[in-house]
Amino acid sequence: MKKITIIAIFVIAVSAFLVLKDSDSKPSVQVTYTASESMQPMHKDNQEYGYQVEIHSAVLSEKGTAITYSDLSWQMYFKPKTEGASDLVAMLTNIQFTSDNKAQEMPTQLPFYMTYKDGQFTKLNLLGLGEQHTLSVLPKVLDLMSYSLSAALTFEDAQGMKTYRYTQKDNAVSRTRINTASHPEREEEEQWQLTLNDNGSIWVGIRELNYHNQQVWQQGEQHYDVVQSVFVRPIDFTSFDYVGWNSNQNGTVSTAQLKAKQVYDITDENLLSHLTELKSSLDADLAAQLGKYLLANQDPNEIKSLLMNHVRLNSALIYALQKAQTPQAEQMLSDLISDEELGQQVRQKIVMALGRFENATNIAFSSLQTVADNAENSALSNMAMLSIGTMNRFSPMQSQQVAGFLNTKLSDPTQLPTAILAIANSKNPELVEKLPNYLHHSDTQVRNNTIKSLAHKTEYQDQVIASLVQSPHVTTIDSFTRVYQQANYKLSENNVDRLQALYREQNNPLIKKRLAVILDI
Repeated sequence: MKKITIIAIFVIAVSAFLVLKDSDSKPSVQVTYTASESMQPMHKDNQEYGYQVEIHSAVLSEKGTAITYSDLSWQMYFKPKTEGASDLVAMLTNIQFTSDNKAQEMPTQLPFYMTYKDGQFTKLNLLGLGEQHTLSVLPKVLDLMSYSLSAALTFEDAQGMKTYRYTQKDNAVSRTRINTASHPEREEEEQWQLTLNDNGSIWVGIRELNYHNQQVWQQGEQHYDVVQSVFVRPIDFTSFDYVGWNSNQNGTVSTAQLKAKQVYDITDENLLSHLTELKSSLDADLAAQLGKYLLANQDPNEIKSLLMNHVRLNSALIYALQKAQTPQAEQMLSDLISDEELGQQVRQKIVMALGRFENATNIAFSSLQTVADNAENSALSNMAMLSIGTMNRFSPMQSQQVAGFLNTKLSDPTQLPTAILAIANSKNPELVEKLPNYLHHSDTQVRNNTIKSLAHKTEYQDQVIASLVQSPHVTTIDSFTRVYQQANYKLSENNVDRLQALYREQNNPLIKKRLAVILDI
């Protein structure tokens, strides 16, 4: 069985079609995508811009199982080449690409040129970037960010030419396709909306873009859904150096090559030696093959015996079952999680494995929920709740159930501190937006966990600092300091002033020491 990575991740059905021809691996999943948390723009002199771009793509079978899925994101900054010019210099940074939850190598940054005029991005120059590179999707994203209220626009993709007419109501721009070429083998639904800023003096007035496309493909007797989403949000502009890039600046950026899968000869005689190797290497291919071998050649009692009799290898064995990615592996882990004879430590490892079981079904969710609801074992219960939060990222099919479960736990005072951390694990934007309500909670642990969950997000810095200043406590100040040191943003001048004032007022030497780290004094 082999799985082919979507190289051209963007929203073009021909890319998906190429994947369909070559892929015969069909893990169960229902794909649901949500936009990232809102980011507040800051445009210096209305001439310098920053945007966060997220692209999600998946190919589903007729039964809703994912054949393959990918996530691509970057931060994009641009400014006029010369003052007042429509020619722009631009830079992509923080480029991240994962295919089927596996990170792929990307360049640290990508410079390019383009032009912006009357709502349209044109004349894109990727400076020699290879056509097969994942980032060659950039022109299609800029097409999606373009509009015209005076004339229809025509774009070309792998399916042909598409022409759109644009209309504006208040700050929202929508579009209607006016050429309706018939494709009997394909049905398509598309949602596109561009929201503009209130400030009409901003030259590039884009506030956000929401795009979703779903196509139903028929290939012989096979039926596929191609699901794609693109989200664009403004972020603070980050300066970059422009030194006159040459026409082949990106010519050396290589296309990631997939590593060939190694096939291991696993037998009963060398099983333990392979598990020992896995313990040190954490090789995903070895883990998957070991997991499938165990399930095919060992019954549940024998696997339980291995876990109990080879304590040093139980982490590797559980990891192998997790990476097997089969219904049998999910059922096996779900059965083992309730076996008290295995002991607390082993069961905690199984709980973590189920949270990271890719494309888990209701079996894994129900097992974790049962453990999380069992207040008699608080340590295991809390671990299960954290893993349910993690499940949201590894098993999109469970996102709705995860959100509902965690939302109810916000009303449980005994589990509220852990529920907050679980919500942070989930990265569900609608749930994360509820967390600032707990920054001033009377329970110090609740406040502490909320600060841990929000301190790395620049958009919440005002609310987090307000909480610290209003009720300074050693543990909360310490939590903020540790998280902020790893965060990728700088505090605003106003928040620096507030912390400096707190520093001057403080008599507690531990608080002053932590504040000194934040303020670099």
